Amino acid sequence: MIRKAIIVVLTLGAFGTGVGWIVSFTSSVSYTRNAKQVTLHGGFLEFKTFSTYPQHQPRQGWHVLSCTTQGYGHPGDCTFAEWLSYQGLRGPQGGKLFSVASGVPCWFPFVLLSAYPIIVFIRGPLRRWRRRRRRQCIRCGYNLRGNVSGVCPECGEAR
Repeated sequence: MIRKAIIVVLTLGAFGTGVGWIVSFTSSVSYTRNAKQVTLHGGFLEFKTFSTYPQHQPRQGWHVLSCTTQGYGHPGDCTFAEWLSYQGLRGPQGGKLFSVASGVPCWFPFVLLSAYPIIVFIRGPLRRWRRRRRRQCIRCGYNLRGNVSGVCPECGEAR
């Protein structure tokens, strides 16, 4: 039961990461709280830490910016600097207010989250195919060569 729950959680996480990855090429999404910000922009997930000055703190919560709605032309035309200036993240004299702590391409968490569910979904049919070829019971793997009854003596599964 726990294994199935883990597979469901990982599958939903991979699906959400994949959707976020695709959406990140046309718009930017950021979440800010307590001088920390997570930004999804252009297929890249960035984690930032802001300065501790109260007047330099950005807005709290979720922010979505689509380049097409802000007059930047086609999706993806706005640069990251234009997006930052829209968000009000430039300090006096245009200085940057944060330092990039770390970042990761969006495909990396997608691959990590989807690897185990893909292996699990492929493993079952592959195991059944292999057992049929070897003339084994599909359920338990008992050798059925020479068995004329058509029923597995180990688990009772019919061929």
